[in-house]
This record gives sequence, C-alpha cells and structure tokens, in this order.
Amino acid sequence: MIDIKFLRENPQRVKDACKAKKSAADVDVILELDAVKRKKAVEVEEINRQANEAAKARDVARGKELKKRHAGAQQELDEAESKLIEELKKVPNIPSEDTPVGPDESGNVVLRV
Repeated sequence: MIDIKFLRENPQRVKDACKAKKSAADVDVILELDAVKRKKAVEVEEINRQANEAAKARDVARGKELKKRHAGAQQELDEAESKLIEELKKVPNIPSEDTPVGPDESGNVVLRV
C-alpha cells in the first residue's frame, strides 16, 4: 500500500502511475478521504482533551456527555479510516521513470535473453 504522505506530496505522479497501470484508484477521492480522516482525528483528540479537563475538575455530568460524544466521534474516525484504506489498496506501485509504458504485455521490452 502506498504511503499517504507520499500521495499528499506527489498527487500528480500517483495519478500518472494509476493511468499508466490502468488502475481504478481515484487520487482526488483518496485526498478528500484523508482530509476527512484527519479532521475527525483532531475532533477525537479535542474531545479527549476536554474529557481530561472534566476529570480533573471532577465534573461527572460533563464527563458522561463527553464520553458519549467520544464514542460517536471515534466511530466516525474508524469509518473514515477504513474507507481511506480501501481506496489506498487500489493504488498501484509507482513505476520507475525509465520504465516504458505499453498498452499490454506485448509492449514489454526484452532486456536480455
């Protein structure tokens, strides 16, 4: 599976690789799913921070409310992450730049016999 950081930094190169390998992966969708996942992760972290503050202040009612919010936000994060992983699995390996692109196996170049 391709590294999401590499994909974020080189979206056009990954798009070109998908096109060359005739992959069904959609880089733009992957980047959108990544943005959603990152947003949900920040949301979960913020709820955790608030829950820790409530625990220090011994605010039981607020703690219970935050626990419910945390469960929902964590579920949304898990769903976003699983969708992202499923899309990332569709991305092919990036071919080296000196690899010729052919229509199918008949376009392969024989290097040695």
